Amino acid sequence: MSSAVPRYQQLPIWLRILLVLIPLGLGALLIVASQLSPDRRGFGTHQQLGFPECSFKILWDIPCPMCGMTTSWSHLMHGQIIESFEANQGGALLGLTSMLAIPTCLWRAWLGTATRNNWLSSATLLWLCIMISVIAMQWFWRL
Repeated sequence: MSSAVPRYQQLPIWLRILLVLIPLGLGALLIVASQLSPDRRGFGTHQQLGFPECSFKILWDIPCPMCGMTTSWSHLMHGQIIESFEANQGGALLGLTSMLAIPTCLWRAWLGTATRNNWLSSATLLWLCIMISVIAMQWFWRL
């Protein structure tokens, strides 16, 4: 007698907890970004949080790969999508992805089933690769 193999594997509890913690962290970042005023220069918004000027700018007089990321998120949270992409294209994509990741992670945590070898896993990996590529290409362009 053969037992039926379940179509989906149940997620371990630690992973379900992680799938709840990730949206909490992303939500906190988005809330903080919404409280900041985007810097008119297109970078430097992080200094409102007490962080110093970009080390790359100070040491080598070049922007770092993340320059404009906080400004981009702040624009995004103020509904200024074009300005968000102007500040940092990778940041805008990352911010939009974070907004989508929040309900997706909570949904996966609620269902408690693995996404291995399905469209969501493949699409997520592809999208992460695209975002990293956009961040890298933008940085090389700025140099």
